[in-house]
Amino acid sequence: MSTATIKPAKGARKQKTSTRTASGAAENAITSARELWLGPPDGFGEFENETWACESSTAEAIHGTKPEKRRSAFYHGFDEWRKKLCASASRYYNTCFEIVRANRAEHDGANPAEFAMAVTAKDLSTFLRLSSLEGKQGTREIGLNGRVREFVRNVCLNYPDFQLLEAEKREASLLPRWPWGRTLGALIARGPRTPADGDESTTLTLEESEQFILGAEETLIKDLRRAIAHVHRIALVDLGRVGGQLTGSSTNERESRIRPLLERKGWSTNDWAVDSGLDFHTVSDYLEGKTRPYANTRTKLAKSLGIDITELPR
Repeated sequence: MSTATIKPAKGARKQKTSTRTASGAAENAITSARELWLGPPDGFGEFENETWACESSTAEAIHGTKPEKRRSAFYHGFDEWRKKLCASASRYYNTCFEIVRANRAEHDGANPAEFAMAVTAKDLSTFLRLSSLEGKQGTREIGLNGRVREFVRNVCLNYPDFQLLEAEKREASLLPRWPWGRTLGALIARGPRTPADGDESTTLTLEESEQFILGAEETLIKDLRRAIAHVHRIALVDLGRVGGQLTGSSTNERESRIRPLLERKGWSTNDWAVDSGLDFHTVSDYLEGKTRPYANTRTKLAKSLGIDITELPR
């Protein structure tokens, strides 16, 4: 099996979201963010670049190791892609959130957190070629051409132009049947031994290939939804929204003195917490005037902002 470097297929990333979501400065900023993550019409964005890098390293690992270790190499590479994509999705959400929060007048006072949630889910669905990531309804690839299917085929078959095949040919491409390892865990996981074990020339059946691909797709969808929901909850708290009601946090002394410092740095409350090395809720509760932190916590907060501890509101 060839070990050639995998390259993104020509024209694979030409989808664009056509819905107008903002106007003026906000629209320009959102467009720039989309091009950064999804890519311009004739290029690739962060989502695809990270995917391509994981595809290349995973294919290399699979085709450069013993047959009984290839299954493990696949799952390691897929897990790495999953983590990177979830991290990128979170950054994209935060970017959209901050853009709208800074330009709420252009959105008729729309909730920045809800806006970011909708845009992130929509654009990730576009990239992955899925029906929809938003909501709890079933999400599936469109036309046997999902990005997860492409990832699996590329790394297992080393076929860089897989998504350009006609649907019936894509469906007919069977995955290799890798033998299980000899460790106790592998012996337990594989169940009853089959005649195909250890025979590199055999392939999975069509049904088995589909189960393998859709299982990987389902795992990624669940993790992406979990990652987006996590940053969404943080954003809602950052806005001072609790149980659907706005708190009085925006009028307390700490908020009025510190928020401008955060905005100058382009930080959210979560960014401040991460830079300070503190838990998000510790920082959020302090900012909302709910707690009186210890001296060592105040020192970390002040140092992160670049001010003396005496300048930090008590």
